[in-house]
Amino acid sequence: MKHFTLLGHCNATLGIILDSLYSQYGSSLTVDIVSNILENDNANADITFLHDKIETNEYYYSDWQPAKNTEFLLAGISPNTKRKIFQFFLEHFTIDVQQYRSIIHNSAVICNGVQLEGAVNISPTTVVAQYAKLGKFVSLNRNVSIGHHTEVGEYTSVNPGCNIGGSCKIGKNVIIGIGSTVFDKIEIGDNAIIGAGSVVTKSVPANTLVYGVPAKVIKTL
Repeated sequence: MKHFTLLGHCNATLGIILDSLYSQYGSSLTVDIVSNILENDNANADITFLHDKIETNEYYYSDWQPAKNTEFLLAGISPNTKRKIFQFFLEHFTIDVQQYRSIIHNSAVICNGVQLEGAVNISPTTVVAQYAKLGKFVSLNRNVSIGHHTEVGEYTSVNPGCNIGGSCKIGKNVIIGIGSTVFDKIEIGDNAIIGAGSVVTKSVPANTLVYGVPAKVIKTL
């Protein structure tokens, strides 16, 4: 029986991770879910994302202690949420980057030469092309395509249906909205946000929100 511990309170990510785990292990696993937020403070507490074929145990962080040799999974979709959860459990339980593991759905395609620089979350039917590089805690949601030799910085989140061309450089803490397209050899600066459905034909400065077809700077963040 395989055992994992998922850290954080993000319900939507819980659903994604449990589906990916089920694709790899079937029902032969248990998952402990350790929340760092009270149920009354969780806007999605009344929406279930549990998997009916996976045994789960739920804890509040103050009632939990990590066991030795535990494999940890990081909840959270947005860069800000992922950073907060990581820092919280690092400060309270000294759980560092090396103790987290990647979750990759069985239907995802990871091509030759891809480098993972830490734990990542890759959803169903996503393709990561040859020699791409993904930083720690990158999230690639379903039906995403990452081009060859493209680099994606730590904590960045790419939402469903995005296509990112080859030899791009995506910074840290970036959000790429649903259905966006990024042309080849584009650079996107740290902390940028690409609005849903955008077509990015020119490089994007750090700390900006861009949107449209073609994408234009809407404001500085």
